[in-house]
This record gives sequence, structure tokens and C-alpha cells, in this order.
Amino acid sequence: MKRYPVRVEARRDEDLSRWLWLVKWLLLAPHYLALFVLWTGLVVVTAVAYLALLFTGRYPASIRAYNTGVLRWT
Repeated sequence: MKRYPVRVEARRDEDLSRWLWLVKWLLLAPHYLALFVLWTGLVVVTAVAYLALLFTGRYPASIRAYNTGVLRWT
């Protein structure tokens, strides 16, 4: 019988509380509120980026950073 170089030990997690799912839903509320505000800004800034791209031919780096940040968080 060969011995492997890795030894894995595991144990079961303790049972979760029956009320934990309620707390998790409450913690989502501020996250969704912040995302709503950020997505409102994303729509406005994307319109500005469209106009900047139309007239200058360049996509502003700061607007790109904001848009990608919001999309990553989402």
C-alpha cells in the first residue's frame, strides 16, 4: 500500500440556526440599496461615455473603471 504525500482531515460543521436565513435576508437589503444607487449612476455615466466616444473617439478611463467596478460587484 502506497502512502500519499497529502493527508486530509475533515469534520462536519455544526448545525446552523433555524433563524439564520432571516438574518441573511436582512443583510442583503443594504447591498441591494447600494447596488441600486450605483446602477443608476452606471446608466448616467454610460450615456456620458457614449457621447464622449461619439465626439472624441476615446472611452474615458475613469468611466470605464467605474463601470467595470459596478459590474464586478453585481
